[in-house]
Amino acid sequence: MVLKYWPLIWSALIRKPAEGLLTFLAVAAGFTLLALMIGMNLTTRDMLEHARRDLLIVDTRFYDPNGGPQGLPLAIGEQIGSLAGVRAVTPYRWLSGYHVDPHQSFSVRMVGPGFRAIWSDVPITAAQWDHLFAIPTGILISARAALHWGVKPGDVFTLTTQPGTRADGGTSWEFQVLDIVPDDPSRSGTIGYILGNAQYVENTAPLNLRGADYYYYVTVKDPAKAMAISQQIDDRYMNSSRATLTVQERFNMLSRANRGFDTVSMTLAIGGAGFVMVLFLTANAIARSVRERVPEFAVLKTVGFLGGHLMVLVFIETAIPCVLGAALGTAIAALVSHWATHLLPPNFARMLTTSLPPLPVLALSIGLAVVLALGSCALPMLRLRRLSVTDALAGR
Repeated sequence: MVLKYWPLIWSALIRKPAEGLLTFLAVAAGFTLLALMIGMNLTTRDMLEHARRDLLIVDTRFYDPNGGPQGLPLAIGEQIGSLAGVRAVTPYRWLSGYHVDPHQSFSVRMVGPGFRAIWSDVPITAAQWDHLFAIPTGILISARAALHWGVKPGDVFTLTTQPGTRADGGTSWEFQVLDIVPDDPSRSGTIGYILGNAQYVENTAPLNLRGADYYYYVTVKDPAKAMAISQQIDDRYMNSSRATLTVQERFNMLSRANRGFDTVSMTLAIGGAGFVMVLFLTANAIARSVRERVPEFAVLKTVGFLGGHLMVLVFIETAIPCVLGAALGTAIAALVSHWATHLLPPNFARMLTTSLPPLPVLALSIGLAVVLALGSCALPMLRLRRLSVTDALAGR
């Protein structure tokens, strides 16, 4: 039917070009906002879904304002591991700086051999772990980070840090890219991750930073007891010089996603408001268009068009700009989310970049565009169904 009656549909679409173009652009703008909110919602849900309930993160409760070690001493690892209910403990530390662009900071997570037991859910092979811990300067770089930095196995990756991070006074750390490993939904961030060998820092950092600037991952045997064990850890070091702050990974993800507001609810509210705005605008434009063309529809009825045919024509006229606007809006949202990763804080930018394939977002947007078209033309279609040819042609 679309091809058969395309001249009628096309004439309706270009009847008022300026108004039609503005309506199309408004739909595209509305779906840009809606697609961004869908992406944030899906990403936040995905982050929380992949967050482990058996994993605790042990951080320092207070940071040294005098520039000393900001983390925890390496010696407390065995003490935490002796607590009842703890399955495994491993320290890690961050080496922060920049690669190429001084304005884009990045951190390499320096880990020890026990880390493979903690990150057992990440698809890194035993051979890759062995290779990492056999070469102090080696790094494993995730696929997204490798693409971002344009590196491949065998390349040298240089990280420039602040003065004072090396015992020899230098600021450059040269790493050898050993292998490209898969990204992980809950830990990749916007530009992936890099794992290094903590022994490299231990051998190179100033003496006051060796064995004294670590954080810990702790896995528990029973996830239901994770909160109780985290409290035990904090109670044990409450009065020490390096008091701890222990959180479950899921709550850590939740706090990163919800910075002063409920991200899931907020995105639904903003997306819903944008959808209602576009619905109101489109419904008003379609209602006015049908009202002005009542005599034309009456003529079509006199030549054999049924009420159902007219309703389908109006729906198609409405659906075309809605669907095309949804596709354009989703494409614009994809571009905005891509560029936003370079302008926004990492945690917030990460929520704008969904880890899910873009096709589900596009499919959902088009589905909502069809719903928008149905909602916009519902009242005009009912009016056409009750259209009286005599009254219409008489101008009543």
